[in-house]
Amino acid sequence: MVPCPNFDHVVKLYKANQEYGLGIHLTLTCEWGQNYPWSPILPKHAVPTLYNHQGIMWPDVKSLLKNGNRKEIYMEMEAQITTMINAGIDPTHIDHHMDFYYNKYLFSDVMNLSMKYNLPMRVWRSKRFHLPFIKNNLISLRKCGLVFPDTQMGIYNASPDVLGYKSRRQKYINYISELNPGLHNIKLHVALQSPDIKNIMGEHHAKIRNIDYEIWSSKNIVEIAKKNGLKSISYKPLQKLQKTLLRK
Repeated sequence: MVPCPNFDHVVKLYKANQEYGLGIHLTLTCEWGQNYPWSPILPKHAVPTLYNHQGIMWPDVKSLLKNGNRKEIYMEMEAQITTMINAGIDPTHIDHHMDFYYNKYLFSDVMNLSMKYNLPMRVWRSKRFHLPFIKNNLISLRKCGLVFPDTQMGIYNASPDVLGYKSRRQKYINYISELNPGLHNIKLHVALQSPDIKNIMGEHHAKIRNIDYEIWSSKNIVEIAKKNGLKSISYKPLQKLQKTLLRK
């Protein structure tokens, strides 16, 4: 998340661990307000519609789409990509904060950036997209040369029945046990339940992130995944394949 306060720290971590893939989480909204504020990379005079009255990003996608100018949104997204590259990071893929790019118009803009910078995307199978000159389905996207996982799964905003460690862990186990052969993406929001995290997002969200950290850092879940034939990879092979397909 390039606009966030700790981006410089991420750059240092990446340079010390370049064997791992690191993607760009395009960020146009700031849901935590003044508890953890961030603003667009571009200055207000360049993208005025992306700033709210507090001088930071809009709090949600609805507000962004209501107020944000499409051209300015594109400029800011590209600025985040180039800022990351100029900082010495070789990004492997591209995705989105708060699902903003599933807006029918913004999706085609992100698709263009995916092709321009060869950054594979994440795409919901159940969505339909407004795209220029091609049919709006996943087969057409793949015919364009785009490479993305077959499925994706996440249980971030948890209902009470999957908030506890055992129930949440079981839901993940059920998911990986029923997967068909293919490429699958599990979305996790992980963090230690520190005082800072609780102050920013409250105890509920902090607890969700801490539980996911505990589940997926355990040897047991890794063993279960391997037992079910899952192999963990980064987005680097997808990026390599997409580069080849886009050249055709």
